[in-house]
Amino acid sequence: MSDWWSKDHHWGPSALRRQVLEARTGGRCYSVSDDGSERELGRVIRCEPPSRLVLACHGLTAHGERPPDPALETDIEITFTDGGGVTVVRLEHRALERFGARAWEVRGHLDAVIGWRATPDDFARAFRPAAR
Repeated sequence: MSDWWSKDHHWGPSALRRQVLEARTGGRCYSVSDDGSERELGRVIRCEPPSRLVLACHGLTAHGERPPDPALETDIEITFTDGGGVTVVRLEHRALERFGARAWEVRGHLDAVIGWRATPDDFARAFRPAAR
C-alpha cells in the first residue's frame, strides 16, 4: 500500500514511514510513523481477490491522539471489474450518516483534493505500465 498511498495523507506524531493493508479477511489497515508508532485505521471485512475488498474504517475518528470511536465506524468497498481492456475501480465510502450533524462536513473532507479525489490518481500512477 505504501507504493501508492500519498505520504501527505497521514496524521500521526511524525511523518509517514509506510501504510500497511493486510490483504486478507480479518487483516488490519494501519500506518507506521517514522518514530515507529502505529496508528490503527481499520480492518478488512472481506477480501475477494481480484475483484473486491471491503474495509471497516475507524481512522476518520482517530485524528491526533483521540482513540477511534466504534460508533462512527464507516465502510469502504472497492471493486475491480473488467472494462474492456482496462480495469474499472469503484470506491464507495458508506455509513457517513453515523456522524450525525457532522456527516456533510466529513463528506467534504473526503471529497477534498487530499481526500479520496487524489487517491485513485496515486493508485493509477503506481500501477501504470512503464513506457517502452
